[in-house]
Amino acid sequence: MKLDKVLEDAVKSVGAVQDSVKAGRVHAPPVAVANDLKGFLVLHSVKGAALLGFERGYGLGFSVMEWLPDGSPKLSAPLIIKVSKLAVGMAIGYNEVFSVALLRDLSALESVAEGSETIMGKDFDLTGMSKPLTEGNVQGTNVQGTNVHKTSMTAYVDEGKSAKAHVLSVSDSMMLCDLSLYGGSMTVDKDLMSEAYGGVYGTNRDVLKGRVETPSSLHAAVGGITAGLRSIVRKSIEAHEHLNPKLEKAKEVAKDLINYK
Repeated sequence: MKLDKVLEDAVKSVGAVQDSVKAGRVHAPPVAVANDLKGFLVLHSVKGAALLGFERGYGLGFSVMEWLPDGSPKLSAPLIIKVSKLAVGMAIGYNEVFSVALLRDLSALESVAEGSETIMGKDFDLTGMSKPLTEGNVQGTNVQGTNVHKTSMTAYVDEGKSAKAHVLSVSDSMMLCDLSLYGGSMTVDKDLMSEAYGGVYGTNRDVLKGRVETPSSLHAAVGGITAGLRSIVRKSIEAHEHLNPKLEKAKEVAKDLINYK
């Protein structure tokens, strides 16, 4: 995989998720303040199968150095991450997945940076979770069928704020049937990191901690990703603001009931 293709796909992933959030097809998770988010993981993967299948892809992992006055995250230089998964089950077709993970906690990403084996679905859940789509969710698409081209969107919303990540995914699928069990790993791609950073750059943890400058060859891609993330986070903050009146009203009602004599 060439570096420029990885960068192009990462920008494409953020754009796909951003467009779906703006259109209301994916609901951004409510976030009280941007400071709650400590980092981001942007992934692009492809999945193909003829009974025995695969899923592979690449992505960029960032920590947030600070939040700027205009609401944009100042990102660390990116970690270039490789995803490899195997599929065993009944599946025929092809699927392209665009994902953005909003991270409340950097521990999983730090584990990847340190070279630990990170198992997707166990150590780092990137599947996205939501109620099944209905036909009204995607205009003109029969999302109930299993043998037609379809676009699916998922979002994991953690109202209790116990989850370490909110995952927003958009999937453009040609899968005819998918009853597979997935498992795989996420690791830093050493070759692509060397290509991007010119060989010697310190450690992956240095990159994630902001001790390494973003190479000029990555500036355009990181700029596009930053703009897209800013838009997604704004929607998350708006979602929280919309919840506030309902929460305050519920508190008032509860208070009245407690004080009722």
